[in-house]
Amino acid sequence: MFHVNNKYEFNELFRSDCNISRYKIKINKIVENVLEFDVNLSPYDLGEIYESIVEKNLKKSVGQFYTPKKVVKSILESTIENIDVVKEPFVTIADISSGCGYFLIETYDILRNKFLKNLDSLRRIYGEKSYTLRKNGQDIRLNGYDYWQQENIHYHILNNLIYGADIDKFAIQILVINLLSKDIDKNIDKLNVVNCDSLIKWEKEFKYLKHNKDIYEFWKKEFDYIIGNPPWVSLLRKHKQEISSEKFKYYRENYKGNLHSPNLFEYFIDRAMEKTKYGGYISFVVPINFSKNKQYKNFRQYILQNYAIKNLIFNISFPSIITEAMVFTIKKENIKENNINIDVLDKRQYKLPQKEYLNSSNFEFNYTSFNFSNDIKEKIFIDSRALGDIGDTFTGFIGVSKKINKQQVNPKEIEVYKGENIERYFCKSHYYYNLIDENIKGGTKNLKKLKKKEKILVRKTGKEIIAAYDLNGFPIEQSLYGIINVDKEFDYKYILAILNSKLINWYYKNFLITNKNSTPQIKKYRLNSIPIKKCTIEKQLEIANLVDNIINSSICTSSLNNWSKQYINQIDDTILDLYDIKDRKTRSYIKEFID
Repeated sequence: MFHVNNKYEFNELFRSDCNISRYKIKINKIVENVLEFDVNLSPYDLGEIYESIVEKNLKKSVGQFYTPKKVVKSILESTIENIDVVKEPFVTIADISSGCGYFLIETYDILRNKFLKNLDSLRRIYGEKSYTLRKNGQDIRLNGYDYWQQENIHYHILNNLIYGADIDKFAIQILVINLLSKDIDKNIDKLNVVNCDSLIKWEKEFKYLKHNKDIYEFWKKEFDYIIGNPPWVSLLRKHKQEISSEKFKYYRENYKGNLHSPNLFEYFIDRAMEKTKYGGYISFVVPINFSKNKQYKNFRQYILQNYAIKNLIFNISFPSIITEAMVFTIKKENIKENNINIDVLDKRQYKLPQKEYLNSSNFEFNYTSFNFSNDIKEKIFIDSRALGDIGDTFTGFIGVSKKINKQQVNPKEIEVYKGENIERYFCKSHYYYNLIDENIKGGTKNLKKLKKKEKILVRKTGKEIIAAYDLNGFPIEQSLYGIINVDKEFDYKYILAILNSKLINWYYKNFLITNKNSTPQIKKYRLNSIPIKKCTIEKQLEIANLVDNIINSSICTSSLNNWSKQYINQIDDTILDLYDIKDRKTRSYIKEFID
């Protein structure tokens, strides 16, 4: 005997709205197409074959569109790539509209690489714990030393971490094939993959249905991450006929979507919010209309008041549809002061305080409505000269890394600087290297330039600009840029202060940084473009004196002490004044952005 909520007609609620049978798409047709291709098909190949078979009209009716790899990568970079599997070895990731599983397949690869790199740490920390591994229908008890082995990682990820659900039973079968094929030699008894309508609240409405036990077990969980590309289907316009009236009634009564023109993707966001743990993340691809249309105003306000928006990605195009897309990543926690990472693909990246959206009309997530970053950028270029126009910049020498020593090995070795030898404003240490022609493999080979005594050093890599003053004239290695021959109108230490300032670091992070999510660095041509404000020599010397105070108070301890930090704050305030950044909110935003 089972109990069903009598508010809804059981058969109508469970009627398949995919209409796949109407289009006579069968799994053997997929197999036939697969056989025509190379046996070494990638997961994307299988998915694309299936999606090429599904008629365009059917795709529209269920809101099913191929997600470009670039979009998948963008979502995973801001979510799964940040997971620490040593701290969270049982983190859970779900795609509740998984389709053929592009997101979960890539997630598997990322997690597997993370686990394989950290097996020693996992055994060291969790060696004494007890684990259960199910093999050939039987439970096997293992300690952590035996469990955290390479041969068990495939099982661990599929059995404990990855969850997928979709209404399309054929897409689900392709997902299963793709996941199992990651290691065909391993026997997996169970996958956390279900074929169902994710918007039905199985854990509440139908938990007594025995034949839906797997679905109930799936949906009674909460997840650490919910990711994906939910279907975009308008329920009151031309696709209304694809949703049964009983199911439409169920959706409207169980989800917060707008009443004027509800869309399935709204309900999926609401469902994800419900099934994400506190402190967990949701990252979805949605239509750009969600960011600005008035019909979603209340939903945006709810997100802004109850979630921390971590990332917004704009300017996303899908090859098969006209509508532009966006990606949002939110964290289930309420942070009073939160800065949003905004990425306008192929154009620019910057940060924006979440409160700016909360204080805007209609609570729009609109990157064009805020000229915040552009306004600041425009100001710092007024009455400024590019660094490359007032001095010569160069890259250090390329040497043989194993011959660059921390201690002097022979008398022919001389002191040299690498990037790690400098802090903001001063050089804290050095290396030794025999700087003869045969040991210089590239970069700058001009010893006179390399050994110039008065020069500014800039680290090539890092999330922030770190620049130091070199009075010793030690040669620099390729991990540093050098700045020499500065125009007489400018003081070296004045330029040094500008490069280290919060204002220019804000500019670097928003407009100059390269490889932000892997090995962040500043290219030489971008270093040359940094705007140096023109001002009187008296003002420059005032700032240079503060730089001297920082160097003198820090050089003995090889670190920035409290006195140094006071001088740095003075410099930051003075430079904001110089560049005419007077607005209190803007100044506060720049300082908080870097802190």
